[in-house]
Amino acid sequence: MPRKRPETKRSKIAKMLIEEYQPKSSQDIQESLKDLLGDTMEKLLKAELDEHLDYEYGEKPLSLNTRNGTSKKKQLDHHMEI
Repeated sequence: MPRKRPETKRSKIAKMLIEEYQPKSSQDIQESLKDLLGDTMEKLLKAELDEHLDYEYGEKPLSLNTRNGTSKKKQLDHHMEI
């Protein structure tokens, strides 16, 4: 009688993914990975931005011109400000 390998965390996750997404092709697998990693990458990038700006999203910023904010800008020309 062959010996069974012990089930690891990775194999449990793989089983759950296969049950959830039911991939039929490599394209299906790629789409499921995009779906899973997209949210993770977005959270990582937001955390990196929070760290860089020294405040979390939703808190009061240290200056007014941050996080997709708008402000008046001056464009310098050779002859005058526009």
